[in-house]
Amino acid sequence: EKKKNEIKVNERVRIFGLEDLGAGEVLRVRESGGVYQADVVFDRVGGRRLETVPLDRLQRAPDLFERLSAGDVDSPLDFLLKQLAYQLPLANAGGDLSNSRTDLLPHQILLTLDIIESPRRRFLIADEVGLGKTIETGLIARELFARREAERILIICPAGLTRNWQQELRDCFRLHFDILGIDFADTGYFSWETHDRVIASIDTIKQPRRVERLQRAPKWDLIAFDGGNLFFTIQFAQLLP
Repeated sequence: EKKKNEIKVNERVRIFGLEDLGAGEVLRVRESGGVYQADVVFDRVGGRRLETVPLDRLQRAPDLFERLSAGDVDSPLDFLLKQLAYQLPLANAGGDLSNSRTDLLPHQILLTLDIIESPRRRFLIADEVGLGKTIETGLIARELFARREAERILIICPAGLTRNWQQELRDCFRLHFDILGIDFADTGYFSWETHDRVIASIDTIKQPRRVERLQRAPKWDLIAFDGGNLFFTIQFAQLLP
């Protein structure tokens, strides 16, 4: 029978009969009913696991330097799989800003971060033509969608740009939008309940009957206006829930 001082706190050990747990760390050693036992914690994929076992079932696990000296190394495949398991969550460490399919400019990233981090997200983007307002809107939409802060997104733009918006959002950000009047018809307010990402032309959406249906439909998490009259934009935004 192992003595209490043979297994020390913070020591790395393995349990006979539970070798699949790997090496765990001894949290404490105590006596219970005349038998010395150890509480051993193991780091598992689903969380930490605690085992309380008699000292007789414990075997001291060699440290890294002892294993190297003895030539005891793990399988290269096991190392690769563990490395990939750590890499996958880090692949999106920069959020969806780093995973977009377009070359981003510094001013686009800064603008997106300013809007995302703002407690009140009502902004007028007045960049010059050609500076990428469509890309900026896509970045904002994609990042909010990734954070689950924007499930329902409505984009209102001139009729001649609806296809352009749809293609850029799909190709650059993997966001699929339906165009009102082309991909679906709003025969009633219930039509808006089944379409969470919509592009609509200004002339189409401003019709009174459509405004009424929008007001009865679920609320939008993000609404973007492109190229419209500023006075119309403000008036229309006030009508939406």
